[in-house]
Amino acid sequence: MEMGGLWGGFYNISQVIMRLAYLNILWILFTLLGGILFGIMPATTALFAVIRKYRQGFSDLPVFKTFWGYYKKEFLKSNVLGMLLFILGYLLYLNLTLLQGEAWLSIGLRYVMLFFCVLFFIVILMIFQVYVQYNLKLFQYVKTALLIGLSYPHFILLMVAGIFLLQYLFFFIPGIIPFFGASLLAYMMSGVTEIIYLKMNAKEKKKETVPV
Repeated sequence: MEMGGLWGGFYNISQVIMRLAYLNILWILFTLLGGILFGIMPATTALFAVIRKYRQGFSDLPVFKTFWGYYKKEFLKSNVLGMLLFILGYLLYLNLTLLQGEAWLSIGLRYVMLFFCVLFFIVILMIFQVYVQYNLKLFQYVKTALLIGLSYPHFILLMVAGIFLLQYLFFFIPGIIPFFGASLLAYMMSGVTEIIYLKMNAKEKKKETVPV
């Protein structure tokens, strides 16, 4: 029984590894299909959406068909969201570059802009998980991603730590980047976000059970 359990564990791990490798290849191909610029947002959205399905227990879903379905469905909307994020990021960068000098006002404004950069970074970390979880308007995705991130800062820090660890892994074993560069990162981020959602649901249930 112990041997069977051990082999069962190896099998499950190998399945996850194969799926992540396949998803990463699909992510690269579909990013290129959109000319990189218009392909990266729908491809990344499809990547997070398929991983979400896996985490929900849909282990037998047709990967290519599901990926392609999300890619087509979210192509326009995800690219508009990507343009919105690009504009916000560019405005932050532009303001930081313009706020030069040693005057107290310039220094103070730089710190304010750095604070907004941190908020923007939180949005970037959460935006795809929020996108595949909810059906919202464009600005609501940004608002929801920020609110969730600020509500659970310790999990955002955990996500950042995971990103750094994966970067070290890719640095020492660069050969795995074409197979796991995006998918492993998305898998880790989705795992952390799943914990956040579980805690959010637990809070909601707790509120419902509190007598009025």
